Amino acid sequence: MSGWTKLFGSIVTSSIWLEDSDVLKIWIAMLALADARDTVEGTIPGFASLCRVSRQKMEEAIQKFSSPDPDSRTQDQDGRRIEIIDGGWKIINRSKYKEKHQEMIGSRAPYMRAYRAQKHINNVTKKCNMLQSTVSCNTETEIEIEKRITTSCPPVTSEFTQFWQSYPKKIGKSAALKVWEKIKNRPPIETILTAIENQKNSNQWKKENGQFIPNPTTWLNQGRWDDEIFVKKSKWD
Repeated sequence: MSGWTKLFGSIVTSSIWLEDSDVLKIWIAMLALADARDTVEGTIPGFASLCRVSRQKMEEAIQKFSSPDPDSRTQDQDGRRIEIIDGGWKIINRSKYKEKHQEMIGSRAPYMRAYRAQKHINNVTKKCNMLQSTVSCNTETEIEIEKRITTSCPPVTSEFTQFWQSYPKKIGKSAALKVWEKIKNRPPIETILTAIENQKNSNQWKKENGQFIPNPTTWLNQGRWDDEIFVKKSKWD
């Protein structure tokens, strides 16, 4: 049920205005109850009861509305006003009159449609700008964090990576990297890697499953690549 309808003043000069009051009342009720598809749901007795008319008068009105009317100003379908469909009736030319009303001089319908469309566009644009601002802000924050990380932490060099992969005890990588970068007279990486491989076979590093292997930071700070290696020989040597 639409609840309201546009009623043209020109109805008073139409052929429908010449019908008796009950038929006219039924027609106005149909206009008021038509949905967006221009259909009116109902039955003969139900609609008659709604309009406070007899069933006979309702049947008479339906017959008039669905029959040709040579005096009708709209001769589409020979001036018929309704089409009988399943579950009710379809009002012919209702959409045409709605469009005609919106095209009338002084009608605000086109303006209101344009206003609502522009308002929708403005709302969408505003939301997009807010989203873009949020994304931009997050991106700038991420860049700033990345800069801070980059400036506060020394770069991981390929030589340090080789050292770290070779050293058997993986503890305090960040601290070890800082010490690595501070060592001014660091020997070639080949010397350091060779020292690590040799010390892996030492008695101290093998003792109790490597419990006495120094932390990487300690090993670098103390320049332990210069340690003399003691390897316990077996009785067969």
